Amino acid sequence: RLKIIESDTFGNTFIYKERKYTLSLAGSYQIENALTVIETVLNCGFNIPYSAVEYALKNTFFPARSEVICRDPLILLDGAHNADGAAALSRIMEKFSGKITAVIGVMRDKDYKTVLKHTLRHCKAAVAVGVEGMPRSLGAAELKQAAEIYCPCVTASDYDDAVKKARRLSAGEPVFVFGSLYLASGIREKLKKF
Repeated sequence: RLKIIESDTFGNTFIYKERKYTLSLAGSYQIENALTVIETVLNCGFNIPYSAVEYALKNTFFPARSEVICRDPLILLDGAHNADGAAALSRIMEKFSGKITAVIGVMRDKDYKTVLKHTLRHCKAAVAVGVEGMPRSLGAAELKQAAEIYCPCVTASDYDDAVKKARRLSAGEPVFVFGSLYLASGIREKLKKF
């Protein structure tokens, strides 16, 4: 009953129970989430029209969850800070494997080594930055050391420096920013000026 028409970095389109849906959210796992929503609506006892569900799914916005900040060059922001989030992000990164420059910032009390293992194998380079204003942040130098197991890495002194270095290293290829929701919220506006 489910037919996936398209699933890519910019969203998902599928047919379910003979109705077409488009999701603004990227990641194939978002289709599963949407099916849960659709089934809930169909079985809740209220008369919610298809057009309302279609509109809601198409216009759902989840900041820092596979959020495309820019399409050309591709800049993707994700708060991936645990194994599940990193695994989901890794599936998106596969399409661009070997072309990605990562900007990473993590909390020292999170399982950042698993996050790096899932994601950095797809990267040609990384920029490590401390998460500004967070005492729990892993320092850029220590993060660089952990990241270099997977790809070449440089450190940045702050978010502006990280964006500048990512721009240079990416040479117009994709930039993925991840590792902490605190990083995502702090760097998001700077990425819009990339």
